[in-house]
Amino acid sequence: MSDLVFHYANSDLNSIATALQTAKIHLIDDTRHGLTWKEILQVVVTLFVGLFAGWIAWQQKEIAKESKEITKQKLKLEIFEKRMEIVEIIEENYHIQTDVTLFNAPENIIDLIYNMMKKQQEAEEIKKNIILDKYISNPMKLSQSSSNKIKKIKTIFSDKTATKIINTIEKLNELYEFKLDYITNHRSGIIETFKTRMELNKEIFLQKRIDIIQLYKLMWESLRENEFKGLSDW
Repeated sequence: MSDLVFHYANSDLNSIATALQTAKIHLIDDTRHGLTWKEILQVVVTLFVGLFAGWIAWQQKEIAKESKEITKQKLKLEIFEKRMEIVEIIEENYHIQTDVTLFNAPENIIDLIYNMMKKQQEAEEIKKNIILDKYISNPMKLSQSSSNKIKKIKTIFSDKTATKIINTIEKLNELYEFKLDYITNHRSGIIETFKTRMELNKEIFLQKRIDIIQLYKLMWESLRENEFKGLSDW
């Protein structure tokens, strides 16, 4: 009969494996059967230690793999949120800049908007004015906000998609500038002349709008194809 005794100070698996490898086994020799109990148990312990060390190594590998995957998914989520933040701004800008109601407004409304711009009212007054907010303040804010994102767009979107997004922003800015020119160049006091110029500018604007709609559609196709397939596909 023999006793196998080992002691460990904590529950760390590596410490247990080390303890097993260095444990002293005290046995009574029994040579009557060819092999001593000490030799047999030493083989068993060595085999057990080897299997146990292999299992520990596998566990550590799996833990490291899982940690890496969690970090990867977290990064994907952060990028996804940053992309959506930009896309939402561009989408809002798109709906504002492609709105055609300015070209359907009567001459007195255009005069009102122009006079408000010319007077350069205080920020609080502009903020409280619904007409100026709709045709000037809000479009200007969205145009500037979209343009300010161009540098960031190049870093978090694929090159193919980034090019389409930037092209869309630039074309939307052109629509915004076209509307501003339409307002600031309004001078005529003759209603017939105003109507003629309004129809001409509206026709030009609508053509530009068609081009933008197509470009906006291509942008979204690229987003769906290259950016938003789902987190697990990245």
